[in-house]
Amino acid sequence: MILGGDHIYKMNYARTIEYHSDKGAEITVACTTVSVEDAYRFGIAQTREERSIYGFQEKPKENPTTIPGDPTRCLASMGIYLFNTEVLVRCVSQDARDPDSAHDFGKNIIPDMVNDRRPVFAYPFTDQETGEAGYWRDVGTLDAYWEANMDLIDVDPNFNLHNPDWPIHYYVAPYPPAKFVHEVETEKGLRAAKRSIPSSRRGW
Repeated sequence: MILGGDHIYKMNYARTIEYHSDKGAEITVACTTVSVEDAYRFGIAQTREERSIYGFQEKPKENPTTIPGDPTRCLASMGIYLFNTEVLVRCVSQDARDPDSAHDFGKNIIPDMVNDRRPVFAYPFTDQETGEAGYWRDVGTLDAYWEANMDLIDVDPNFNLHNPDWPIHYYVAPYPPAKFVHEVETEKGLRAAKRSIPSSRRGW
């Protein structure tokens, strides 16, 4: 399983693996819906009724393929890929020998697999509790990062970090509270500021 590092979401990967196995897929691409206006930022999948992928557009600048029956939405790759190990090794090895390749999953490996009519399937990403499209944000741009931040601090956030049924485990270091030294530009203030900050956190 290959995951992106600049996305915000919560997903039960065990369900994705079960789906991949049930479909007999060689590659499963987790997908979500995006607006036509935002399609240029993503890889857009074209699927059949059984969710097999028969076409793949990597960040189309114009005329992205929309979802059948909904001309306002597209099915976008989330940058989450589940491979059979031997398939991944073979695909990457073949791609590495191609001097014309950009060596990119969305631009080369996934489209090549689709063109070769290999069993590539789209996994519909849904919220485990509601069954509707799950919360997912690609924060690869400053605007997207800001929008995701605003989502998190909303009074009733779409993405709840305090859900007791889906806890987020993290470590909080026992640092002292922040301290402001008004005479920081003087030698006296500088020494005081250094003493108030643990050596591991000093920026000087």
